[in-house]
Amino acid sequence: MRIWTFSSVGIVMALAAACGPSDDTEEIVRAALVQASIPGVTVAADEAVVRLSGSVDTLADRIRAVELATAIVGAARRVENDIAVTGLGPLGAGGPARDERQ
Repeated sequence: MRIWTFSSVGIVMALAAACGPSDDTEEIVRAALVQASIPGVTVAADEAVVRLSGSVDTLADRIRAVELATAIVGAARRVENDIAVTGLGPLGAGGPARDERQ
């Protein structure tokens, strides 16, 4: 399953690279998240920032969502991570932890 996810994500990222910078960034990131089976993440993008919000069940999904978005946008935009992890019990109750990667 993991090999299929990585190959599917690779296809989406190659497609994004082939298209170059575009206004379809939100849709490309959403498609990569779907391919990686990471539901519950909302994507919003402007010229400088891609914002990820919503909630996921595991910390691994949160990290993977940021990695995918960062790989897709590269150095062209910053990725802001406002994704809450709900599967951590009391540790997840504090809301989203902010993680910004450039």
